Amino acid sequence: MKMQTSGVIKKKCINRIAPRALCFLLFVLAGCTTPEEQAAWTTTDQPALAVFAVDSKSSFARLVAAGKLTDRALLAKIATEDKDWQVRQAAVKNKNFTDKALLAKIAGEDKEWFVRDAAAEKLASLSDILANIGRTVVGSDSPFEMVAKTTDQALLAKIAMENKTCAVRLAAVGKLTDQTTLAKIAMGDADRDVRRVAVAKITDQAALAKIAMDDEDGFVSKAAFDKLTTNQALLDKIVATAKNSGVRKAAIDKRSYQSQLADWQSARSVGTISAYKEFIQKHPNAKQSPKAKTELSRMEADRDWESAQKANSIPAYEAFLTNYPTSQYASEAKKRLPLLVAEKAWTTAEIADTDSAWIDFIMNYPDSPKCETATAKLKNHQVLRTGELIPWAAFGGKVLVKNEGVGGTVRNATSIRLPGKPTTFLCNDESEFEYPGWVRFGTIRCKGHLKASADGLGIVSGMALIPVTK
Repeated sequence: MKMQTSGVIKKKCINRIAPRALCFLLFVLAGCTTPEEQAAWTTTDQPALAVFAVDSKSSFARLVAAGKLTDRALLAKIATEDKDWQVRQAAVKNKNFTDKALLAKIAGEDKEWFVRDAAAEKLASLSDILANIGRTVVGSDSPFEMVAKTTDQALLAKIAMENKTCAVRLAAVGKLTDQTTLAKIAMGDADRDVRRVAVAKITDQAALAKIAMDDEDGFVSKAAFDKLTTNQALLDKIVATAKNSGVRKAAIDKRSYQSQLADWQSARSVGTISAYKEFIQKHPNAKQSPKAKTELSRMEADRDWESAQKANSIPAYEAFLTNYPTSQYASEAKKRLPLLVAEKAWTTAEIADTDSAWIDFIMNYPDSPKCETATAKLKNHQVLRTGELIPWAAFGGKVLVKNEGVGGTVRNATSIRLPGKPTTFLCNDESEFEYPGWVRFGTIRCKGHLKASADGLGIVSGMALIPVTK
């Protein structure tokens, strides 16, 4: 969890006692700073600092920027108008802020004692402000100096556990490595910020679990929970006993996720249709559900394609295409289906063995390899193809009455359309007809591109079926 920039730790450390650089280092180590705050800390660009100082929603970013500004007018504005007393104090302490009249006004009127004190101190020694602040904040007897110099874990532990000043304890915790001492501090210090920084350095899982369950402050307990390596039993215990509701919810969410993960691994290991179905039914909203559905669909398609191939029937392939229109097998099913349909139609035509049956086959399956055989079986019809001529006499003259078929393109022919009557074309020697599908003029069936001449309609491309008189 990120530390709030207006939190207690920054109020206690940054402007009252602790050296600012030390506190910022502690915040970074504990993961308590935002990218904006880090940018405000590292930049020296004055326009950027001005933006941070005035516009940032983070009081810490404004505080840091106020400490580095050189624009005196802007410093005066911040020192008197910023809503956070820490930011106002930082502006007052800035070495570039030397307006004695305004400092006197702030020293007498600011509602926060620390700001008034800083202004009064600044007025008392403008000529040597940095040295004065140094003696005031980090004098020769400063606990910070002691913490900075020592590496003695026992001394650091004593300071961290006994010093009455939060900032001093924070500095000591920042140098502690002893897990037992850190655990005691994380569980017992009165200040949430000290406990939070201690938690950031703890690696002992048992201690982290206890803190996660016992600390009522979500800022501390959630930080401990986030560092835990949890199992189902521990999560159950945290859900049942954690004092902080946010930690209980986090444990419930993590338990649900771990259950999903375990079930997903099981489904993949088993690798059956029923296993994936069970996972989807149990975890419909899991992030693995889309992948489970994809895998399930693939496996069902494999199974049903095998069944369709074994059946090798029209209903089987039609059902497969209905259920799996985008399957990898769909294109093959689409190739096989018309062949089976044509085969069935061929059987029907063979049984009937009539011109009508064979004509139906030729018209419906012109690309079938058996189409030539079908034309040979015609008894009373002739098949004309590309390059051949349909005499006008076969139509009964140049007046063509269209009995069946729709669409097509007609050029250089007068059409007559009467309600309830077939379309009639009055042709001449330049008439042209193009029909992508079969049409019927009287007893003649034809398709393709037909072009008129003095002797009849020539078949530019396509074919025609005309009755013959024996």
